[in-house]
Amino acid sequence: MKIEQLIVQYLYKNKEVTLQGIGKFKLSPDVAIPEDNEKEFAMPQNAILFEYNIKSIEDTGLIDYIVQQTRKIKPLATLI
Repeated sequence: MKIEQLIVQYLYKNKEVTLQGIGKFKLSPDVAIPEDNEKEFAMPQNAILFEYNIKSIEDTGLIDYIVQQTRKIKPLATLI
């Protein structure tokens, strides 16, 4: 699975994700996540909020999620 897919899955699951040196993405709590078998899905306007923050630190939850999903060692997942 590609890293961008893992980031989106993590965002759907946790409603927010922080990318080191970039900022934080927040998913509106009223967005319904599509089922796997649902092919037609349109993200509502303003469903994702982005807060730019060049000083943001790594999201340890995201790193742990990448490790679980890819079975890569933690130092390697941190570099992704």
